[in-house]
Amino acid sequence: MNINFNNVSTGYMKTEKITSAGIKGYTNMMAATGKSAANQRDKVSISPEASAFREIDKTAKSIASEVSNSASQEKINSLKAQIQAGTYNVSAGSVADAILDRMAF
Repeated sequence: MNINFNNVSTGYMKTEKITSAGIKGYTNMMAATGKSAANQRDKVSISPEASAFREIDKTAKSIASEVSNSASQEKINSLKAQIQAGTYNVSAGSVADAILDRMAF
């Protein structure tokens, strides 16, 4: 099984090209309000949703890394064979326990 978490947060990032006309317009706007563009500081804010997605992305990558590092090739081959044969079963309780063990309360 391949898990790709590289594109999880790309849908929430927006970039725009800054043109000289945009800079000039900003400078003119600041001058009209009596403020110097040179005295202004850029501000960045991150929405709570973006912060949550970042944490989810970090957790998912950590879990994927943990699984990849702890799985032997023999175990992987055994699981693949069980899945292909239709005999692979996981109890819902085991899955729930594993999720709860990783959650920070």
